[in-house]
Amino acid sequence: MDGSLSRPSQAYAILTVCRGLYTSRYGEQVSKRQAALWAAETLPEWVSLIQNALIWRKTWRDVDVDQEATLAETRQFVHFVIDQILGETRSTGGDQSSGSGMG
Repeated sequence: MDGSLSRPSQAYAILTVCRGLYTSRYGEQVSKRQAALWAAETLPEWVSLIQNALIWRKTWRDVDVDQEATLAETRQFVHFVIDQILGETRSTGGDQSSGSGMG
């Protein structure tokens, strides 16, 4: 099986884009866990997937799961967040500090 389909890989992608979205909004980088907790509150329609990613990160040795069952949702979430980041970048002209209240 392609390694990119694995639950740990999916968790990595989900948590990384959560952190990217947080950084895009606030101009500072936080831990993946902190960004995921923030994203779960900010994006309630994705809370289940985000919470699962935090669990998958801890249970990466669990091979007795259908890893492809969540792949489509993971890809959808990653594309959704990328679109959010790109939209914010376009609307702020690329100035990341504008969303932090500092600029």
